[in-house]
Amino acid sequence: MVNFIIISKSQDIISEELDQEVTLKNIHDLLQNNRKKKDLKKLFTWDFDEEKIEMYGYDDGKEKEINKLELPEPIENDFYYNELIFFLLNEDNEYIDLDKEDFEDFYDIIFGGFDDIDSEDSGENFADDEFEEDGFIVFD
Repeated sequence: MVNFIIISKSQDIISEELDQEVTLKNIHDLLQNNRKKKDLKKLFTWDFDEEKIEMYGYDDGKEKEINKLELPEPIENDFYYNELIFFLLNEDNEYIDLDKEDFEDFYDIIFGGFDDIDSEDSGENFADDEFEEDGFIVFD
């Protein structure tokens, strides 16, 4: 058994478990969609620490089926359809569990990290007396 991540076309992160060997047929059967098995492919592989992340999915479909997950270069301009499936492999190329937290870390890393808008250091801080009643900042 191995845990993996599915990103729905509306960008929901879903953790699933495959209790069989990781093959295109088994992945396709698990997805239970109307797509043809032969259309499912390994689309991309990233190096992640000492491991690898594989992305499976469909690279052909209808406009309404486009998966809206943003991906970095070199694949940022490609369209993928329906679900995108992500697996984690260790340094021995064995499939190991990928959970939501690991996937989110991976996603942050492939984009070079994100600023946390909730962090304490969010840039300039203005004193209350620098604001007018309508909310505009006043600089004298």
